[in-house]
Formats: sequence, C-alpha cells, structure tokens
Amino acid sequence: MRVLFVAIGGGIGTYVRYVLSNISFENIHPFPIQTFFINIIGVLFLSLMISFFHSTSFIESKCFQGISVGFLGSFTTFSSFSYEFLYLIEQNYIFIAFVYLFGSLVFGIVFGLFGIKLGEKLYHHLSLKEGNQ
Repeated sequence: MRVLFVAIGGGIGTYVRYVLSNISFENIHPFPIQTFFINIIGVLFLSLMISFFHSTSFIESKCFQGISVGFLGSFTTFSSFSYEFLYLIEQNYIFIAFVYLFGSLVFGIVFGLFGIKLGEKLYHHLSLKEGNQ
C-alpha cells in the first residue's frame, strides 16, 4: 500500500513540476529560474514537514512517504540541476553557471533551516494550543 501512496505522490509531483517548468522566462536571462525555485521550494517543504512531524507517527505513515518520497522526490530534481549547470558552462555562461551552483546550495541550506525552524515553531504553537484546551 505504501508503494501506491508514493506512486500517486510521484505522479502529482511530476505533473506540478512539468507545469511550473513550462513557465517561460527565456527572454529574461539564461539562468534556469524554474528549476532553481522548484528545488528551493522542495527543500523548504521537506524540512518543514520533517521538523513539524518529528515526534509523531505521521513521519512513518504511508501518507508522509507519499508526500516526501513521492511528491517532493519527483517535484525536485538533481538531474535537471546538473544538466542545466553543465549546459550553462557549455554555452560560456560561466559566471551564471556558478551563481546557479552556489545559489542553489546556499539558498537550499537557508530555506532548509528556515523550514526546520518554521516547523518547530508551528509544532510548538499547535502543541501549546491543544494542551491549553
């Protein structure tokens, strides 16, 4: 049953990524903005979910696996990131390629930390709220 949740999440994540990847920014700059934002959003949501659900059984549930492995796993992409980095190098956009590389790393870490802190605050806030009722 867990495989079904992952497959459904993967199908939805793939579709959402496809739609967002086809938003055209080509006339703005060669920077691969779609993949950049998709990957950063994926890091944010995964770290937020893991942090928020760290002490619950949800993190071991089929639903969590469907969202994290299925949806977010197919939504984000390392292969496109790598290809786009190499393509920028090949097209002599060396500076943009390294801005993309280091920007993805730095923003991925920053948004990952932000997601963790946000998840902890939400968990704490909701735990206090439920405890006071």
